[in-house]
Amino acid sequence: MKLISWNIAGRLSSVNKQIDYLLDGKFDIICLQEVISKTQGVITKKLENFEYNTISSVPNEELSTTGRHKYNLLIFSKAEIIKSKPPHEIKWREKYLSGILKFDSKELEVTTMHVPPGSSNGIEKIISIEQFYKNIIDSENQYRIVCGDWNTPRREYENGDIKTWMKTGVRIGEGERWDKGERLLLEELRNIGIHDSFRHLNGYGIKEYSWYINTKGDVKGRRYDHIHSSDTLDVKKCYYDHTVRENKFSDHSAIISEFNFKKI
Repeated sequence: MKLISWNIAGRLSSVNKQIDYLLDGKFDIICLQEVISKTQGVITKKLENFEYNTISSVPNEELSTTGRHKYNLLIFSKAEIIKSKPPHEIKWREKYLSGILKFDSKELEVTTMHVPPGSSNGIEKIISIEQFYKNIIDSENQYRIVCGDWNTPRREYENGDIKTWMKTGVRIGEGERWDKGERLLLEELRNIGIHDSFRHLNGYGIKEYSWYINTKGDVKGRRYDHIHSSDTLDVKKCYYDHTVRENKFSDHSAIISEFNFKKI
């Protein structure tokens, strides 16, 4: 199986190049973040013409066209999508999407998320992560993938430690909750057997970034885009394709995973 997770940055001007790239990649599963109303119909129609099944976090006609809630999520699959799993108690419902995909006798639960950035949403970022995490752990499916743009971590170290976006003195009274919240996705998923596929294969000695910020000439990279897989999946490859960012199809690199089902 071959899966891609990609924040396509709501770029209407790049939508045809994005579609061509996705079709050329011959992916079994496609998870997209930051899909806007003007591109959702175009992408969905084209990929469905190539026999992809699809689900969205919010129907296009219900998606806001402005403001913080204008970005949607899509999952495409060459396999049958048995059902979409509506989340429980989530404020930003357009930022969480989960479905059950059927590959022969195997059922794979795929969840994709777009965590709202803390820089513009404050503690809403952590509230969202807490709500997302509750939905993730509320599942008994044996085969699982959790992916998306999580807007964390701030930094990773070679020993495996991470630095979150907790800022003491800035978010007074929220620091501990902020730190713990980001670690729910980055660390606590391990406790239910869901691991960072990229780090599992490549270790922490490799520095990879999927998004860059340029502040008055000070350019810093962040590895915000992730694929985490259950230990019931045999992950063969997990890597970033930076060409889509370098060619300005999006401001994010894509992350791609290739895996097989283990016998359980």
